Amino acid sequence: MGLPQQEYQNPGAVQFGNFINYYQFNSAEQRLDLLSKEHWVLEKASEDSPYLVLDVGCNSGVFTQLLQKFLTQVILSRNIKIYAVDLDPELIKRAQADNNCDNIEFACLDVMAAEDFTKILKYLNKYKRTKYDAVCCFSVTMWIHLNHDDTGLQGFLTKLSSLSELLVVEPQPWRCYQTAERRMKRVNKSFPLFLKLKWRSNVVEEIEKKNDTFQECIKPVIIEKTKPKTGAKISIQDDGYYQETEDGSRKLQKVEITLQDCLACSGCITSAEGVLITQQSQEELLKVLNENQSLKSNEKFSDEARVVVFTISQQPVLSLAQRYGLTVENTIKHLSGYLRHLGADIILNTKIADDLALLECRREFIDRFRSKSQEQPLPMLTSSCPGWVCYAEKTHGNFILPYLSTTRSPQQIMGILVKQWLAKKLKVKSEQIYHATIMPCYDKKLEASRHDFFSEVENSKDVDCVITSIEIEQMLSSESLEKYPASKFDDVFDVVDDNGPSDTIWGYESSTSGGYSEHIFKYSAKHLFDMDVATLEYKNLRNPDFREVILEKDGKCLLKFAIANGFRNIQNLVQKLKRGKTQYHFVEVMACPSGCINGGAQIRPVSGQTVRELTSQLEHLYRQLPQSNPNNLTCESMYNNFFDGFHTEKAKMFLHTTYHAVEKLNTALNIKW
Repeated sequence: MGLPQQEYQNPGAVQFGNFINYYQFNSAEQRLDLLSKEHWVLEKASEDSPYLVLDVGCNSGVFTQLLQKFLTQVILSRNIKIYAVDLDPELIKRAQADNNCDNIEFACLDVMAAEDFTKILKYLNKYKRTKYDAVCCFSVTMWIHLNHDDTGLQGFLTKLSSLSELLVVEPQPWRCYQTAERRMKRVNKSFPLFLKLKWRSNVVEEIEKKNDTFQECIKPVIIEKTKPKTGAKISIQDDGYYQETEDGSRKLQKVEITLQDCLACSGCITSAEGVLITQQSQEELLKVLNENQSLKSNEKFSDEARVVVFTISQQPVLSLAQRYGLTVENTIKHLSGYLRHLGADIILNTKIADDLALLECRREFIDRFRSKSQEQPLPMLTSSCPGWVCYAEKTHGNFILPYLSTTRSPQQIMGILVKQWLAKKLKVKSEQIYHATIMPCYDKKLEASRHDFFSEVENSKDVDCVITSIEIEQMLSSESLEKYPASKFDDVFDVVDDNGPSDTIWGYESSTSGGYSEHIFKYSAKHLFDMDVATLEYKNLRNPDFREVILEKDGKCLLKFAIANGFRNIQNLVQKLKRGKTQYHFVEVMACPSGCINGGAQIRPVSGQTVRELTSQLEHLYRQLPQSNPNNLTCESMYNNFFDGFHTEKAKMFLHTTYHAVEKLNTALNIKW
């Protein structure tokens, strides 16, 4: 619910709203009069549990104490406990000194800092709770907005909504922003992000809209109404979907949809972020890690603690290195240190999974090329990109799926190694391991949530949580990675590899998306035609994201491979397949333009920098990485000791998967690209 904003006098200029004399200009009693009693009573509340309130931006605590008395009168059956936080240490000292209520605890915290946010979760653990009954945010949104921009404010609201049954927000209107900026200029300062904000005169409406939906995936519901002769249309406006009829416009209702709904839907292609905001979010990760730390520190429950394993792919490391101006080596060290700080027990890179994916994919291609089976036709299309797989399943179904490689993506191969091989080595059950990955793509969350990658027997997902590059940046907030002591990847595979050290990340050819096309082309040229190919010269077609390479001998085309990045090029490829006009043998397919290095969840360009410029810089970093050779002792040992050899049933079961056509629905969400 929202509260109207009062006219304020001039209390001075501050950057974070931490006015030392705030309540001299703003009556706490008048604000209390604006609160409605009916909103605070929750229908399914337990009388045995205290009513927990988080008060964000409490200042000196004057209003917090009034709020505690107010709620005590409203909710008679429960003990009211308030955890009040503010980022100003002097204000918190005053609040603590003036506090005359044992049920109020004041703490100096910045909710936008990941480390401080974990303390907010720890307060819940004291009462064995996962959520607050209410979170209050009085006249705070403007300061979050001015210091963290539109994205930061959205993330702030999402964080708070995930913590509570009730969120009370008092947003400041745009005129207050203008006043705050004027006051800062009078003292020769300013808010650097002020001119970059997109939520301006409509800021209250945008906050109310977010307060209503909190980034949940929504879809229109058809209104049962007689269709007029002229027909009815669905129009998409800024505030939702409308049905246009002869009788006028009617706004369509919104309904929440679950992850299963999203996977079953044949409409949108990649709506993973909104749907998985709670199941696969940084808040969920921090909550799990915090609870796990509490179990470890309690002797009675230490046996219930899980082994926390992080797997980090190459692209997020490069994105973070560019963001914080660090070398790749130092980024790995300090990122590992940060994850240890959060509670990681084991930290791994994806090298062995990347290697195994290439080995399996190249074997699969050779088998297809030689067999020429209609059940597994050519061209073979890579399937490591979940956005592309989701699109293929929902949009082209049974036509396109036989072309897809059945080899699991490196993320899901790593999931098998962690939940099966590592669990056996550590002598724990799969469900006793919490496996989180750091990826460049939001759709990896969707991939990890597929039922194909859940073990009914083990009651365990191969990957429990996926966190992206941009979410790591958000978790760090204004902090730098260098703040955290250096650590390193763990070497759990017990093989002295002939392929170099294990405490770094590795490159694969030059495509920045796993090197499938180049590696398999070179391997196939040698093993099918006994031709050595050292370097590949790709020819750009419509654009640099659609390029091909050909192996010829005596004027005859022996192999024809391609790389297709971005949905525009993917559509062209699929249309050629449907018309029978493609002669490719293999295509590396990625949904994002420029491939995984430009994944949808990589950190955004800084002000004045274009996406193309940032991508070029990341590609340069990638090409400086040491090159991995999949033919190494670690992979050989894994095949022999875990998969029972090459090309075995166990290897097929653990390293391959299947895809499922989704029945197409005739809804307004079926968008033609």
